[in-house]
Amino acid sequence: DAVDDLRQMIADLRPAQLDDLGLVPALREMADHVAARSRMQIDFTVTGPRRRLRAQLETILYRLAQEALNNAARHSQAQHVAIQLDFNTAHVALDIRDDGIGFSPAQIIKTQAPRRAWGLLGMQERVALVGGTLKIISAPGKGTHLSAQIPLQELEQTNVYAPAVGG
Repeated sequence: DAVDDLRQMIADLRPAQLDDLGLVPALREMADHVAARSRMQIDFTVTGPRRRLRAQLETILYRLAQEALNNAARHSQAQHVAIQLDFNTAHVALDIRDDGIGFSPAQIIKTQAPRRAWGLLGMQERVALVGGTLKIISAPGKGTHLSAQIPLQELEQTNVYAPAVGG
């Protein structure tokens, strides 16, 4: 069991689907897997001209979606999650909305409690590494909306190094 767990952790660092199929199929497969496991309805849409992104960007976007879906499944009591990936000439955007119980981002992120929101902080850090922004919009009883926007041209011009950070 320990060897199987270790193999799964290694595979999760950079899912093979990203290399083999690209971001869109990998996100679709993850959404299907989480939906089956959690009984949430997950809608996944893609807008704009699809294209492959740099490996670091694909990993960051995949990890954001993974953390958001896992949070929704574990904490939000959501029935429905909508994921939208938007390819634009200047940026790529990932929006994830759920209809769960919501929370107060300021209280969760800024707390010094032992159960601090390390996942949300990691999401912010990953997006910041590539010059992007992440908005976390939520309130008790109002669900949660995560909106990440990452500039594409700036990355290509400045050759920003963004290490793939494990989830």
